[in-house]
Amino acid sequence: MKSATVATILIICLSVSCAGLSAKDKSAKQQNQPQGTAVPSPLPSVQATPAPREMNTKERWERIQELLGDDVTGPEDVAELREHLTAVANSKASQRQRAVSALTKLPKLEADMPRGEKLDRTRQMCKDLTGPDIAILTDVLKKVLHDPGSLQDFEVEKCAPSGAQGVAVMIRAGYRAKNKFGAFILSQEKFIAVRNSQDGAKYKAVVLPD
Repeated sequence: MKSATVATILIICLSVSCAGLSAKDKSAKQQNQPQGTAVPSPLPSVQATPAPREMNTKERWERIQELLGDDVTGPEDVAELREHLTAVANSKASQRQRAVSALTKLPKLEADMPRGEKLDRTRQMCKDLTGPDIAILTDVLKKVLHDPGSLQDFEVEKCAPSGAQGVAVMIRAGYRAKNKFGAFILSQEKFIAVRNSQDGAKYKAVVLPD
């Protein structure tokens, strides 16, 4: 849960196409073609794939705020955050000084990320909890719903390590369910799941309070 706290601190610091034949040319070619031979169609236009556009400073700053506003943060997010903060810090944007300040606090966020085998373990946890073990999440969610039987369209939106030890992950999921008035609403919940060695269950999960 340390990564969420560091992210909160950072938020404070940041406030050849081919031309077709002419009708005359087509007619001449058709006359020279043996009977029954199909006239080949013109080749389709070929368009080059445009190179990806580099983000401008405003877009980078918006992405920084988006990343820091998400409590579910993984190593890939931290790497992207460093890239965008560095670009803004080296620019002439008004947010330059805030980006410089945030960069000094980024190592703490990186230190809270698992590495090596520990990172592999959390990635396996995420794979399991978005696949064969997803019922662990839906079961605990149903315990807090007004109408557990109405749960629909449950989908894990993001899963990332929680802490450097590689034994817990934080998960955000979206779903539909009936509220206390009987109306279906779209909702999100966050979960914390840990590796479990005390009983038969592989993992244990709880719904995080709002």
